[in-house]
Amino acid sequence: MRLCGESRATGLLVHAGDPPRVAGVRTTHGDRQADVVIDASGRRSPIGAWLEHEAVGQSDRIESECGLSYYTRRYRPRPGATWPEPRRLSPPHFGLVVCTADNDMLSVAVCPATEDRTLRA
Repeated sequence: MRLCGESRATGLLVHAGDPPRVAGVRTTHGDRQADVVIDASGRRSPIGAWLEHEAVGQSDRIESECGLSYYTRRYRPRPGATWPEPRRLSPPHFGLVVCTADNDMLSVAVCPATEDRTLRA
């Protein structure tokens, strides 16, 4: 396995054949050959459009629920307000993360426990 930080997938590398075969990914830092390509980018993944563009079927596509959900809000502090220290809480039924985000925003994320169906609904 190879992780490529500061890189973004932009498409698929496909070998022609019958059927065609995904052979890697195109990234902002060049093409990466791979025996296996795993898309873990979530519901808004571009993989379906990439497969369609490359005329590759999706019959082997596997989707699975990760069991994780979270709710995020961003807030812009008043001018001159001091930034709070990043915080993380893990009470029994949820997690809470408060940290600075881009564009001078404050990000607050609540992560319900996997088994808590009420908060996850």
